[in-house]
Amino acid sequence: MLNFSFMFKLRLITVLVWIYCLETVYAGNPIVEIADGKILGRELVTPQGKNYYAFQGIPFAAPPLGDLRFAEPQAPTRWNETKDCSNRSIICIQSRIFISELESEDCLFLNVYTPKLAGHANQSDLAVMVYFYGGAFYIGNSTIDAYGPDFLIEHDVVVVTTNYRLGAFGFLSTVDSVIPGNFGLKDQQFALKWVKNNIRVFGGDPEKVTIFGNSAGAASVGLHILNKESAGLFRAGIMSSGTPLNSWCLQRHPRKVAYLTAHLVNDSKILNSSNELLQFLRSVPARMIRKASLDVMAVDPFELDMNLNGFYYTPVNDVSTKSGFLKDPTYELLENGDFSRVPLMMGITSEEYLTDKMENLKKLMKIVFGPELIFTDRFKGTVMKRRK
Repeated sequence: MLNFSFMFKLRLITVLVWIYCLETVYAGNPIVEIADGKILGRELVTPQGKNYYAFQGIPFAAPPLGDLRFAEPQAPTRWNETKDCSNRSIICIQSRIFISELESEDCLFLNVYTPKLAGHANQSDLAVMVYFYGGAFYIGNSTIDAYGPDFLIEHDVVVVTTNYRLGAFGFLSTVDSVIPGNFGLKDQQFALKWVKNNIRVFGGDPEKVTIFGNSAGAASVGLHILNKESAGLFRAGIMSSGTPLNSWCLQRHPRKVAYLTAHLVNDSKILNSSNELLQFLRSVPARMIRKASLDVMAVDPFELDMNLNGFYYTPVNDVSTKSGFLKDPTYELLENGDFSRVPLMMGITSEEYLTDKMENLKKLMKIVFGPELIFTDRFKGTVMKRRK
């Protein structure tokens, strides 16, 4: 009897301690309810002493695994318990040599930082800025370590940073309805729809959304301006050091790259159609596709009879699909005025990237622009011919 009483008291104390610890964790940390369920954030402070709320690792789409690899993003499953979104989230698989412990194929998460939550007295909805990271469409992440919100928080702006699939996982394409490509861009678009539906919970105004990014992120902004389905999801854009017209933005030989990727995963595998290629690449571990994509990028483009006007895994003109993101060439869309008429700010860094490349500039320009476009002027400088 004494033993039973002692064990009962011990268990009761354990439960009370657990409840106390749980309340301590939740105390002062915000819980909000979005369309998919409740999430827990945390309170942080900017270097200037301004308090704000951070919600990190919010699922905005279903995990792109199994049959959702090389497929358009789908809505996540609603959760019943409060989801802990108080710490930095997973990042998408990177096409680089060193692997981070935070990398995963299951990476469709976004982060929201806000100085005020909905329901605060005397508060009007705040402007929102959604950031797309750069990295040539094969590296990059949205974590607070890389892109902190402090400056914008100081100006009472709600900040959203979002992951999107990279490299082969985000941009491999057979240029048909089987693997149309542009999955990374569709992830961004899905995140913008999430913002439209949920941002009021965080004190933001869905009608005051500005999208911005640098490099590949800037090109992404431009591509959303050219996309009809993205129209209405934002009111303005900012593009820093990148546009959809950059030579590196679009793949020139996506189907050849797709088959080369599969060949480097398993060179004994014979694939006779896009469907066979898709089923094969869905059957292998993500690490094998990642390794193959690195091997692809190490191949000399001239050995493949490919004039490299960019990178291997980037957006494509997916003209043959009903859900194509970019159905017409970017120049034609612009010339025809077929784009969203929103305020746009653009900027560049003078002589960006050239400081350690001047000795190889001639070789670099031949690779990027093609030998037929290069001539040497009387000042011994290399310039690009104007396209006719």
